[in-house]
Amino acid sequence: MAEKKSSVLQSMLLSAQERFGERAYTGKESDLYLTGILLKPLSLRWLFDSNVFPVSKLLRIYGEPRSQKSTLSYEFMRLFGDAGCEVLGYVENESGKYSPSMLKSILGKYEYLITNTATCEEAQMALNGMRKEFQRLCPDRDKLACFVLDSLFGTSSEDKHKQLNKLDHTEKSYPVEANKWSSFLQTYTAELLGWPIAFIMTNHAKLDINDTRSFNGPGQRTPGGSAQHFHSAVDIEVMREANPHQFVELSYEGKVTKQPHMRLKLFLKTNKSSIGSDNRRVQVNMLFWNDENNQQTTFFDWWGADAVLFHAMVSGGDNAPIIGNRKALRDVCDVDVEGGLFTSKALGVKKVTPHEFGWALQANKEIFEKVSFACGVKEHPVFNGQMPQCIKDAAKRKKETKEEEKKGSPLDQFAAEQEKGR
Repeated sequence: MAEKKSSVLQSMLLSAQERFGERAYTGKESDLYLTGILLKPLSLRWLFDSNVFPVSKLLRIYGEPRSQKSTLSYEFMRLFGDAGCEVLGYVENESGKYSPSMLKSILGKYEYLITNTATCEEAQMALNGMRKEFQRLCPDRDKLACFVLDSLFGTSSEDKHKQLNKLDHTEKSYPVEANKWSSFLQTYTAELLGWPIAFIMTNHAKLDINDTRSFNGPGQRTPGGSAQHFHSAVDIEVMREANPHQFVELSYEGKVTKQPHMRLKLFLKTNKSSIGSDNRRVQVNMLFWNDENNQQTTFFDWWGADAVLFHAMVSGGDNAPIIGNRKALRDVCDVDVEGGLFTSKALGVKKVTPHEFGWALQANKEIFEKVSFACGVKEHPVFNGQMPQCIKDAAKRKKETKEEEKKGSPLDQFAAEQEKGR
C-alpha cells in the first residue's frame, strides 16, 4: 500500500511540476529551498537562526531615521560579494540621499550597479529589469545575485508628480504607493522562488501621532503598513545608541593597533522569520575611520559581536539568549571575562579584546561548528555554484512542457508542415 501511495504522489508531483515548475516539490525537498550563502559570524547565524543567508527570498530591514538601516543593507551586499556574488544591484529610491562614501567604504573592492529612481514605478522597473536580465543570462542558476531597494517609500508615485506639475501642489489622499508596492511585492517575491537571488529592502519606522494600531507596537508605523510586512521572509529591526564614541585602540582583522576611530553600537532584532525562530537579538559595533589617504573605512565588527553573544549564552541570566543546552555549550568552549577582556583555554587566548576572541573562535572551525550546533542553529544547504538539482529538474520539466504546448498536438504539427510545403 505504501508503494502505491508513493507512486501516486510521484505522479502528482510530476504533473504539478509540468504546470508550476520549481514551485511544486515534496516535503523532503523543502529544506533545499532554503539554500543560501554561508554565514561565518556566530552572531548572524544566531540572528537568522540559520547557517545561511537564504536566497530566493525577501529580507526587510527597518528602523527609525538615522538607525543605519541603509548601511546594514550595504553590509549584507558585502557578505554576498565575499561569497563570490558578481551581480550586485542597488536601487536608490530616496532621490539621491544615499552616502556614496559609505557605500564605497563597504563595497569598495566589488563592482555594483546603482540605479537612482525618481518614482516608485521607476524603482519597480529597475528591480524587475535586473531580475529578468539575470534570469535570461543565467538560466542554469549557477551565479548569485543580490538586489537592494533603499528604500521602500523613498519616492512618490508618478500620479503625484503629474499632480504637482499640473496644480503646483499635491492633494491629501490615501498613499497610492502602498497599493502599488504591495501589488508589486506580491508578484515579485513569487518570481524569486528557486533562483539564487537575494532581495533586500529597507523601510522606515516613524512615530505616528494618529494611529497606534500597527504591528510594531504603540506609537510606530512603517510606510505601507502590514501589507509590506506580509511579503518578507525575515524582518530585521535596527536601533542604535544615540551618538558614536571615539576610541584610539582599534581591534581589526584579529589584531589591536593604534588607530583613532568612531564606534557606534547597533542593536538588531528579528521581529519575523519564516526560516527559523524570531525575536533573536544581536548587538554589533560599526566602526569607521579615515586612512592616511583620507579614504573612509567602515567596518562591522561581527567578531566582537560573536564574543559578546557567546559570553551571554554561556553565562546565562535573566536576559541571556535562550538555548536548549547551556551546559553543552560550556563544555565545547570555556570563556571568562574580566575587565572587558576575554580568556579561553579551549581557544588558547588570554585577556584579549572581544574582537580577538571572536576572531579566534571563527578561526577554530571545529570548535566554531560545535558551538553553532550547541546553540541550535538550523543547518541548510550552502550555495556551491548551482541550485539543488531537484529545483533545476522541476524548472526544466515546466520549460519542456511549455515548448511542447507551443508545438501543438501531432495533428497541429502535421498541418503546420503541410502549410509550409505549399
